[in-house]
Order: sequence, then C-alpha cells, then structure tokens
Amino acid sequence: MDTVEQQLKDVRALYGEEKCRGWVLRLLMSMVLVSVLLPTFAFSTAWAEVVPDVVGFSQIAAESEITGAGLTVGAITTTNHASVPSGSVISQTPAAGIDVAAGSSIDLVVSDGPALITVPGVVGLPQLDAESAITGAGLTVGATTTASHASVPAGSVISQNPAAGASVAAGSPVDLVVSNGPAPVSVPNVVGLAKTNAESAITGAGLTVGAITTASHASVASGSVISQTPAAGTSVAAGSAVALVVSSGPAPVTVPNVVGLAQANAESAITGAGLTVGSTTTASHASVASGRVIS
Repeated sequence: MDTVEQQLKDVRALYGEEKCRGWVLRLLMSMVLVSVLLPTFAFSTAWAEVVPDVVGFSQIAAESEITGAGLTVGAITTTNHASVPSGSVISQTPAAGIDVAAGSSIDLVVSDGPALITVPGVVGLPQLDAESAITGAGLTVGATTTASHASVPAGSVISQNPAAGASVAAGSPVDLVVSNGPAPVSVPNVVGLAKTNAESAITGAGLTVGAITTASHASVASGSVISQTPAAGTSVAAGSAVALVVSSGPAPVTVPNVVGLAQANAESAITGAGLTVGSTTTASHASVASGRVIS
C-alpha cells in the first residue's frame, strides 16, 4: 500500500502544486468534521432511553414501567406524605423526560402515608379546651354528642374516640361525648309520710333533704309531712334539695270559761272552740242555780 507521502507526490505530479494544496485542505476539514460528529453519534446511540414519569404510580407499577423502558430500579426510600397514598411514588431521580443511557437506574421515594399522630387525652376537660388540644395535635374534632353524667360537670368531656394515646393519621377526627350535667330526677311524693320515711325516699331518689319546718295541722298526725317543695313529680337536677313542712299536731286551743253558763250554752262554747264535751256530772250547790255549770 502506498504511503500518504507517496500519494501526495502522485497528486502533485498529476494535478500540480496548487491543486494539491486544495486537496490537502479538504482532507483536513473532513478529518475535523469526523472528529466532531463521531462523539455526537456515539453519544446519541449510547444515551438512547427516555426516563418515564412514574410519580403517583404504585411502587409495583412504577418498577414495571422503569424496567419496561430499558432502565433499572435504583434506591427506594420511604417517607410520610399527607396526600400521596401509602405505597405510591412521591418523586423520582432522574426526573421524567430526561435522556439517559440504557440500563441506568431510577431512584424512587415511596409514600408511607400520612405521619401518625398520638391522640391527646381530653376526658374531663371543658369542651373548648378539648377541641383546642385536638386541633393543636394536627387532628380534627369529629362528632360531638351530649349525655347526662352524675359527676362530670356540664360542658366537660365524658369520653373520646379514639382513646388517648392511640396512633392515627394526621387530620383524623376525634369524637367527643360532652356532659350536660346530672340527669333530671323526678321528685317523689312524701306528703303524709312520717318524717324519717320521707327523708329516706328523698335521698333514695338522688336528692337531698332541704329545710324542715313544723306547723300545726288538725288532721295530719304529728311527725308526718304536711307539704313539700318542689311538689311531687317535678323534674329537678340530681342532688337538688326538697324542703319539708312537718306536722306538730293540732294547734293548741284556749279552753273557754263556761262556769256559771247553762249546760247547753257551755257545751256550745266548748265545741265552738274546737274542743269536745267530756263527761258531765251533777252536784248540789248552794249558790249555783240548777242546770248551770259549777266547774
């Protein structure tokens, strides 16, 4: 094979020195062009894959998409995310649409779902304080219902769901049951009962015995209840007081003076004073006329 030098001599002999210079210049330009285009061609053939967009895919679907594009699945990390469902892709590296070499790895960040939050304990707190504690923890106030309770003050929380200490997703609702105080109690009827029996009936109904006063009564036996406040059948709060008026028996009566009166008049005066005529006897008297009261 002829050497380059020999070929140049042949060209000079055939075309002359001037044409030879042009030929050499064209040869050099061709070599430069090849040196520029060859790496570009090599690059375009080696970096031939476009990274697919797998954000939002489930991890399994994302991996299938990546390998189907002639690439490989790289590092997979997990993290919590408020809106991306657990098991779905949050982000990828490299980003979608980038040209990469066949077989390149695509790293994925996969969601673990929302971060878990510990439910605060709000039982016993006033409703407003309980709601502030719930929202301050990153949760929401769920359904709020009311119920009677013997010991939890009205307006305070009786119970909660989920219970304190439970781990739940951020934004989860916490339901509350709020006390409206003790359940109403129907006042028992104690009129006519002996005082001790009346007191037992009142305390047995969840009420308390209030003020007790006494009064005379013509028909209610001494020691028995004449009246009560509130009246029987009234609905009151548990622990409310029931006041009683207890009989001290009939009121005392001043015995009228019937000495010297005719018997009939004396008897009328006695019964008119609320008394009864007892035994009547007769006796002689020097100065009291017959038929009149001696004593």
